Amino acid sequence: MPNAHSLQNYGWLLVKGFFGLAFTLLLARCSDPLNTAGDVEPTFSSLYSKLFSTECASCHQPGGSGYVAGAPLDFSSTSTGYFSLFQSVGGASNSGTCGSLSNVAAGSPSQSYLMGVVSSQYYEDNFGGVSGCTPINTHINGVVNLSTSEQAALEQWIQSGAANN
Repeated sequence: MPNAHSLQNYGWLLVKGFFGLAFTLLLARCSDPLNTAGDVEPTFSSLYSKLFSTECASCHQPGGSGYVAGAPLDFSSTSTGYFSLFQSVGGASNSGTCGSLSNVAAGSPSQSYLMGVVSSQYYEDNFGGVSGCTPINTHINGVVNLSTSEQAALEQWIQSGAANN
C-alpha cells in the first residue's frame, strides 16, 4: 500500500505534467498568430482557390463594393481573376495618380499595386516610383488582412513571374 508521501509526490507529478502539457500546447498555438493559411502555395491556382475566391471575390466582382468603386479586379472566375490582375489600376477612382501601374507587374512586387494595397512592407507614398501614388490602405487597416504566409505566397508568385499555374 502506498504511503502518504508517495501519493503526494504522484499528485505533484500529475499537476506538473498537466501544466507542462498545457504550456506546450499554448506555445505551439502561438508560433505565428498571423499565419492562418500555411497551405497557400505561390501558384495562381492556390492563390485563387485559397485567397482570391475566398477573401477577395465578395467585393471584387461585378456587383461587389470593390468593383463598383472602380477597382479593376474581378475574381468571379479564375480566368477573369487572372486577366484582371494584369490590368492598369487607372479605372480605380481611389487610385489617384497610380493609373500607370498594373495590379501585378510580373517579376516585380515593388511595382505591383496589389502588393502596396495588401502589404505594409510595400505600402508607401509615391508607390512604384509614381509621384503622388499612394495605394489604398483599407486592406492593411482591417477590411481584409492577409496572413504573413498569404502575403509571402503572393509576393513569391509575383517575383517568380506570376504564371497562370
